[in-house]
Amino acid sequence: MGDRAASPPLGSVDEDLRPTAGRRCRARSRRTVDRAGRSGSGRADGAVCAVVARGAVYWIDIDKRRPCVVVSSHDVLGVEVWQTHVVPLTSNLDRAGLAGNVLLRSAATGLPRDSVAVPLGLELIDRSWLTEYAGQLPSALVDAIDDGLRAVLGL
Repeated sequence: MGDRAASPPLGSVDEDLRPTAGRRCRARSRRTVDRAGRSGSGRADGAVCAVVARGAVYWIDIDKRRPCVVVSSHDVLGVEVWQTHVVPLTSNLDRAGLAGNVLLRSAATGLPRDSVAVPLGLELIDRSWLTEYAGQLPSALVDAIDDGLRAVLGL
């Protein structure tokens, strides 16, 4: 027991586990045991996504393929919850001037062009909808998105 490596704290992102830009999440089987001792898949569809971190930029497929930023807290992301909150991004830079919105330069997002985070579009999605990892936002931009969320939600 003494020679086992300590587990990282909940919500932390181990550099070896962080997805690389362009990596797609794959559906794979995950075996779990419920309280009654029965084994089964972690989800009905068997989908499991790579480590998801707050401030990560992913492509999602909802109404159309678009990028988003994961904004769920690290505490929620560190447990077996199959949903996450995301803020959608738009390439319409005219929306940068609207209340709560945040301009994100492509160099910071890993996306091919500049984008605008739209906190008013906050959405709870299934993690399996996160299809392709693009990058990780610097903490200053995550803080700016948090400010936008506070503004549009009245927190």
